[in-house]
Amino acid sequence: KRAGKEALWIVILWAINTIWTYAWGLWGASIDPATYTFTLGFPTWYFWACLGAGFVFPILGIVIATRIKDCSLEPFGKHE
Repeated sequence: KRAGKEALWIVILWAINTIWTYAWGLWGASIDPATYTFTLGFPTWYFWACLGAGFVFPILGIVIATRIKDCSLEPFGKHE
């Protein structure tokens, strides 16, 4: 039961990151390269796609540190 909740946290964050990156990449692919605007030397669409990952990965680290706990792999009732 606990593993299901932990997996759900990971999948939700993965989905957010994937949607964010795909949306910016799709937008960037629809623009003529001659009209690109640049942010910190990168095309703006690429910058924002990477920035999203820069937010999701620390959040993922926090979720892992606070929500995911080690569990015993022994069957219930078998304690030494």
